[in-house]
Amino acid sequence: MSENYIKYPTAFNKLTEKLVNIANATKENKANLICKDCGESFNAVLNYQTPHFRHKPNSSCEGTVESYIHWLTKEVFKEIMVIEVPGLLISDLAEKQREKFQLVYNKIIDPNIPEELRSHFKSELKRNLTEIKVLRIENTVIEKVIKTGLGDIKVDIVTFFKNKNIFFEPFFSNPIDKEKKNKILSTDTTTFSIDLNKFIYNFTQGFSTQELKKYLASDKSKKWEYISKEEFDNCLLSYELYLNDEIKKFSPYIELYQNISKDISSIEKQKVDLNRKLNIISLKISKLESEVDDLNNQRDRIFLDYELK
Repeated sequence: MSENYIKYPTAFNKLTEKLVNIANATKENKANLICKDCGESFNAVLNYQTPHFRHKPNSSCEGTVESYIHWLTKEVFKEIMVIEVPGLLISDLAEKQREKFQLVYNKIIDPNIPEELRSHFKSELKRNLTEIKVLRIENTVIEKVIKTGLGDIKVDIVTFFKNKNIFFEPFFSNPIDKEKKNKILSTDTTTFSIDLNKFIYNFTQGFSTQELKKYLASDKSKKWEYISKEEFDNCLLSYELYLNDEIKKFSPYIELYQNISKDISSIEKQKVDLNRKLNIISLKISKLESEVDDLNNQRDRIFLDYELK
């Protein structure tokens, strides 16, 4: 195997079925510490700058850093009791939810904000429906098979929070595919994906389980895939109240804008009227100037006629 010498910070104890960090490797338990990918026993490398487990020479294991971290992620998640989830952006909503949001959004804004001010008003609105939240997990199950009307799916991590399920799907280069996402949507279960590629980019080798746990608990590791209908409806109601409050705050500016616009319109009308009058006066002046020119010519001819006689 090309990756025999991956530095694994954690092994799996096949007797206790629990994780064992390299710091807790002993003569008594080392025979039971294995690689979960292949089931082979690990070597514990302790006399090293970064102590770690690794496969024995000539191992037949076909596991990779990615498969190891993917497995470890699921195991570590069992130990995490408190996690952060990112704020929900409007752009994170599923297509039908986004369409419903847009209808409500337009229904509130269009009658209350003049068309010429809408672009400015909308540009100042927040684009998130929720802020970063901290969840206290009650229980975690890994690789749970969920039955749906579109077929069964195996969810990598299912957590329980306030008697509700939340799905977590760790991935590297390939996020949840369309088929699996449709099945998840059919369960109406809030779901996050976890980007392990961000983690492995910084810790290809020599990372600690604690660093992985910290990453998994932070909001930076997660992306919204779906929010349940109940949670979405609550978010939508909250955003409606927010919009109405913002419209109230904006109302004095609308009134001021409209009053100034009326003043501008009145002045522009006066300018048009004055320009019209000015054009009439200009025409009269031109006519008078022409008459003066004619009279001047007549006057000049008087003396010319006199001289000719």
